[in-house]
Amino acid sequence: MAKILALDVGQKRIGLAVSDELNIIAMPYKTIERETAIEELVGIIEEEKIDLLVVGLPLLASGDPGSQAKDVEEFTNELRLEVKQELVFENEFLTSVEAVEKLKQSSRKNIVKAEIDQMAAAIILEAYLKSLNVKS
Repeated sequence: MAKILALDVGQKRIGLAVSDELNIIAMPYKTIERETAIEELVGIIEEEKIDLLVVGLPLLASGDPGSQAKDVEEFTNELRLEVKQELVFENEFLTSVEAVEKLKQSSRKNIVKAEIDQMAAAIILEAYLKSLNVKS
């Protein structure tokens, strides 16, 4: 199996998380700036030997796309022009809230936004990996 890269796409930054080669563990990876993201992602995908991209799609509690969903879809359409890897969406409802809670539980005093973005991406990836195990 090859690695999976998850993206938590925000207006200014994108949090990234990567799986291990067995697709069991989701690990926060890094945060990149949105304005240079496509170029950086192309390099990361090659360097980390990524086979699949999982992008968090901001859905509302009702399951309908949120106002940010269109922005995420536009970004992924641009990304698809530059990479050959398959791209799938995963619901990211409340992942940032969950990310803050996880980071607080780690007894960290100063939590920066970049860490929240990475943790949110890891939560998105964890949800996707769990769905793979359910389907198996």
